[in-house]
Amino acid sequence: MASMYRRVAAGAIPPKPSTNGDTMAEGTVTERKAALSKKQGSTRGKNPRKIEYEAFDLEKPETLPVSITEFMEVTGVKDQNEIVALLVDGFNAAQYSAASDEIGEFINDAWDKDTQAQFRLAVRNMMKLTGFEVEQVVNMLKPAIDKAWSERVVKAAAETVKA
Repeated sequence: MASMYRRVAAGAIPPKPSTNGDTMAEGTVTERKAALSKKQGSTRGKNPRKIEYEAFDLEKPETLPVSITEFMEVTGVKDQNEIVALLVDGFNAAQYSAASDEIGEFINDAWDKDTQAQFRLAVRNMMKLTGFEVEQVVNMLKPAIDKAWSERVVKAAAETVKA
């Protein structure tokens, strides 16, 4: 379940929309609408061939459904047994992804999305550069990132108290 919460916090699962659109910038209102996107890939096996399929684009949270009803409308899936099978598949994939993420276990859940992404990038880049294992790199980087994060939290709290 932690992976689900991490994905919600990271923005991979969109927040509930307002009923009259989400305000993106001052004076600009966009309607949020769930939709599938065309994706391209290859078949598996000895002689792969190119394929095209529809999937939700996790890079565009405004196109993700926020309810089972909306999911059913967008995908055309109406059968409850099929929906449960999709939920089970998605849950299992999320659990596997979280368990197999060698960097994820070192991420502080309190960090914001940008800090988490930068930590992942820094760890990967340092591993490539040095040839060190993930734990060695994390032991070098995480104390500095934790310190900087704590200082940001204290500074934000102080600014809130002033206001």
